[in-house]
Amino acid sequence: FIYNRKMGTTISFFTVFATWWSSFAFLGSISYFYSVGSVYWTGLAWNVLFGLLYMWFGIKISGYGKARGYFTPISFFSDIYGSKLLNTVVIIIMIVFTIPYIQIQFYGGAIIIEIATKGIVPWQICALIFYSVMIIYLWAGGLRAVAWTDIFYGTLIFFGMLFIGIIAISEVGSVVDIFQNIIEQRPDLILLPTDSSSVGIPTWLSMFFIMPIGALMGPQMWIRIYATKEEKTFHIMPLLISVTAIAYLGSMLAGSAAIILKSGGVESSDAILPLLLVEYAPGWLMALVMCCGTAACLSTANSDIHAVSVLLTLDIYKRYIRPKATERHTVFIAKISIVAFSAIAYL
Repeated sequence: FIYNRKMGTTISFFTVFATWWSSFAFLGSISYFYSVGSVYWTGLAWNVLFGLLYMWFGIKISGYGKARGYFTPISFFSDIYGSKLLNTVVIIIMIVFTIPYIQIQFYGGAIIIEIATKGIVPWQICALIFYSVMIIYLWAGGLRAVAWTDIFYGTLIFFGMLFIGIIAISEVGSVVDIFQNIIEQRPDLILLPTDSSSVGIPTWLSMFFIMPIGALMGPQMWIRIYATKEEKTFHIMPLLISVTAIAYLGSMLAGSAAIILKSGGVESSDAILPLLLVEYAPGWLMALVMCCGTAACLSTANSDIHAVSVLLTLDIYKRYIRPKATERHTVFIAKISIVAFSAIAYL
């Protein structure tokens, strides 16, 4: 469940980064730069804030977890506040609202594979492939399996996002060419809207505050905080998380180039990345970058599914149904929870 509280700095960073950066960071950021424009630059700010919050709260929550043997967020709330009502509200929120977040990851990956195969494999089957792959290694290794695969996923996400920017620029000419064209054709996409539109300053501010606070409160982050071995890990996390935001340069360049390359519009802006790859990249390169996008989907979905299985097992089953369950039986229930909850999200 929590890696025996022995997660080192390197693996801790990669699993936090890969979990935090979802299909929204890879597919969504390029889509935002393409369809909405500069408002997604708030991604730089929310990464900095998330890193600082992770350090500030992480040190405290980790200390409580080690001293009092916490495994889940509910352990903390139950011990500190002693309110069954609060426990119930928190666990309902964490489980119910994690479902759509997992669905987004399934669907993001499904879009990638469907477009890569030019519709030969429908997105429903693609999502089922995602589901099956995750079940295999989650069943086999729990948080340890998730954390180690996240090193691979995190590397793919970071370099993949930068690489797609380079690919897109090469099709337009240069960065200067991109922005000269945008200034002439769509100047609204390089300015932050100041009116009351849905992508104006209120959106920028809400994304800056709500995104990192919401992500930090997710059960998957609490579990990583409990699993962290040393306090020094939390001190370096703001720097590492902030540096990864450099990858958004690639998203910005890809989305901006798409404004020129796909000036006629597309049916769904969410599909702009795989559409660009299919049209402008050779087959091997398309496959490689799509794997990077897929990594962003898998790395978040696996963490969410694992976290919810822990909540279902320890906070519901063991707390209320079978308090004296053996460790072997508890792990078995967690594995069943992984399969069942994933199936619900898929359906």
